[in-house]
Amino acid sequence: VWEAVHVLKGRGIATAICAQGDDTVIRTLWGRMIAPPFIKPEDFACIRIDQAPAARSMETICAELALPPEQIVLVEACPDRRAQALAAFPRLRVLGADPYMTRRILLWSAETQGATAPDKMDKSC
Repeated sequence: VWEAVHVLKGRGIATAICAQGDDTVIRTLWGRMIAPPFIKPEDFACIRIDQAPAARSMETICAELALPPEQIVLVEACPDRRAQALAAFPRLRVLGADPYMTRRILLWSAETQGATAPDKMDKSC
């Protein structure tokens, strides 16, 4: 999936992190978690790592990127967080049950072939 993030960013598609955890800990341990370290937090247009429910984090990401939920794809490994986000935003596209299928969809679907929010790409949250 990390490769897909680079490809999407190269296509002008904003990528964001929406994760449950401690932002300070994640940023401190990033180099050990992402090996080899070919992607950094700065590669994302928006980062939400906190204890908030997925739906609230997605609401913040939509506002920060000025995008409606139907223009967002949430990749989430946790089935409960996928269900919560989908319940809050029925038009949100949610992936993550199968990492290989997720990668394939991100790289090959028609919706991911062009820019979604070029004016927000270089702005941090």
